[in-house]
Amino acid sequence: MANLLRAARALPPVPGVYLMKDAYGNILYVGKAKSLPQRISSYFVKNPQHSGKIQQLVQRIDHFDVLTVESEFDALWLECQKIHQYRPPYNQLMNHFEEYSYFHFANNQFKIVDSWQDSGLTLGPFYKKSKMQDFLAVVQSVYRLQGPLQYAAGIITPYTKETTALERKAEYQARLAEILDLLSGENQLLLQRIDDKVAFFATRNAYEQAQVWWEKREIAQRFLRRNKQILATQQDQYFIGILPLDRGTKYYLYYKGEILASTTYLRQVPLPQAVKKLMGKVTQKQLLAVKEKLRLTKMDVDRFPIFFNYLQRHGEVVAWPTEKAVSTK
Repeated sequence: MANLLRAARALPPVPGVYLMKDAYGNILYVGKAKSLPQRISSYFVKNPQHSGKIQQLVQRIDHFDVLTVESEFDALWLECQKIHQYRPPYNQLMNHFEEYSYFHFANNQFKIVDSWQDSGLTLGPFYKKSKMQDFLAVVQSVYRLQGPLQYAAGIITPYTKETTALERKAEYQARLAEILDLLSGENQLLLQRIDDKVAFFATRNAYEQAQVWWEKREIAQRFLRRNKQILATQQDQYFIGILPLDRGTKYYLYYKGEILASTTYLRQVPLPQAVKKLMGKVTQKQLLAVKEKLRLTKMDVDRFPIFFNYLQRHGEVVAWPTEKAVSTK
């Protein structure tokens, strides 16, 4: 333990990723650090706040490797990549692929499936299945897609005494069309319909029922926000990440879930200049391979929140049309 602590304290005080290994070289845990010596040293000092899992991990560590990077963002990105590559037993986040699933909409059915479907509309992958089931239940409660009540009342167009069976079936098809547009990012009418229910019960002082619907709204809103990000990431659209560093500014070229290139300037430069340099680092072969991606991988959907959330908090993300990009070499 003392040797590991000395080795950790001797590391350069820079961001990076560390791989904790056992005596056989098996990777037990992958972590990221803003400062490698500070983070890794914390494992090898007595700390009553260490969980039982961390204590067990420390007992198995024989040695560690580190990969240094330029920024905390780079460490986060690389950490995700290494977790997906090695699937270490002590990592929890981004390491449960069996819980990643897809929403599938086809043949008038909206359901959760474990693998990508080429027919109909497939969305995802999403983590995790229990949250997907919650969203599916919200859609069912609003639109009544299944069960004996699916034709009991009009959702899009209210039924009247004169409404025929044929008109009811047409109204049901309108519900399905509205859901399909919702999933495709064309509308957010689901939220408005839930708001109407919240207001309906609140004006009648039925606050418990209003609260139930408000909780359903939060479930729906979380999913729609995530789905919007996935849809945007899958489009034929570049995004330029701009991250101020202690010394200079770093630019990233992001496309369909991947960072194709990055470059650092000692000062912030006009964006077209940075884009030209970034595109110059990308080969035609590399670009074509990404263009042909039909869907995001499980690693892509874990990494895009890192890209957008981190850079929007600490820097800037700018959409850049592909037609404005300079040709690659």
